[in-house]
Amino acid sequence: MRILHLFTFCLLFFQINAQIDAPKREFRAVWVASVANIDYPRQPSPNSIALQEQFKTLLEQYKQVGLNAIIVQIRPTGDALYPTELAPWSKYLAGRQGLAPAPDYDPLKFMIDEAHKMGFEFHAWMNPYRATMDLDTLSLAPNHAFHAHRDWMVRYGGRFYFNPALPQVRQHINDIVKEVVTKYDVDAIHFDDYFYPYKIKDEVFPDSIDFWRYGARFSNIEDWRRSNVDSLIENISTTINEIKPYVKFGISPFGVWRNKDKDPSGSDTRAGATTYDDLYADVVKWMRLGWIDYLIPQLYWNIGFPPADHATLVGWWGSRSYERDLYIGHAAYKVQNDPQPAWNVPDEIPKQIQLNRRNALTKAALFLVQNLSLKIAWA
Repeated sequence: MRILHLFTFCLLFFQINAQIDAPKREFRAVWVASVANIDYPRQPSPNSIALQEQFKTLLEQYKQVGLNAIIVQIRPTGDALYPTELAPWSKYLAGRQGLAPAPDYDPLKFMIDEAHKMGFEFHAWMNPYRATMDLDTLSLAPNHAFHAHRDWMVRYGGRFYFNPALPQVRQHINDIVKEVVTKYDVDAIHFDDYFYPYKIKDEVFPDSIDFWRYGARFSNIEDWRRSNVDSLIENISTTINEIKPYVKFGISPFGVWRNKDKDPSGSDTRAGATTYDDLYADVVKWMRLGWIDYLIPQLYWNIGFPPADHATLVGWWGSRSYERDLYIGHAAYKVQNDPQPAWNVPDEIPKQIQLNRRNALTKAALFLVQNLSLKIAWA
């Protein structure tokens, strides 16, 4: 059986007693969000030197706190932080979508090279379906998919998404991954929890016509939606393995797969949303079938939280790793920033770290350091 890891979050620069009795080998990583300029770049700039200096400063900070891996969001909203014919330059990089930084350089290659030079792994984080953050389509570059393939788009909750039902959309996303894996020395491809969008009260996701067109063999629309996402994940897994089998494919889903009241094999939780029933992402299946190499469920609740107890979920996910690598994510951004009293207790995160280290299935512990600003990263 492959080593099972537990992936834990520490607040960047938040002083906790996490290093005491640390295992000899630990993988420590940070999510670097580009959407809304949360982490990098904090200030968009058309100046290449300014962008490079911002990134090198980030790496130096991460190195100082003992990290050895970064998960960088290179495709936030149907755009890219690298030159490609498949998408426009991201507005979060140079300040306007479609604008390339100058002097000319490849930001992704630069980030990978700098990260490797300092001993970091580089995981390329992509949001596959999100096309925009709002309905302002006038600001989109001419080569954004909204203009190039308007029929690929579906509007929901004040945003546009690539339609998961369409085979040509799945092929497009697969082509994106193929290009990055082929051209760049990435250590992993990473998706987070955004598949079908989180449900919005009194708003129905508009895919009934697509279900009529493509879902004839399914008895209900929910199973059909899950099949659409399954196809995407399986195809990407195959593509990565055909090109560079040593490059990992990882997913970071919402922290509850299914509640026990919906499925006896689900966790003893009462979560208001689940990755299986609401986002149509059957991540347990992907682990079982070996389509992904690692999983990072976002366990953003404190130990003892009744609807979704952190400790309960660590055990539940730990027993369903299917010989894949399992990383557990903790909500360090909630420290002194959440109504639950536990997040005002200084040792909540250290207790969670020690819980992971004591877990019988754990051979090594991982720390995912998360900036306090990431409290809005998952909106």
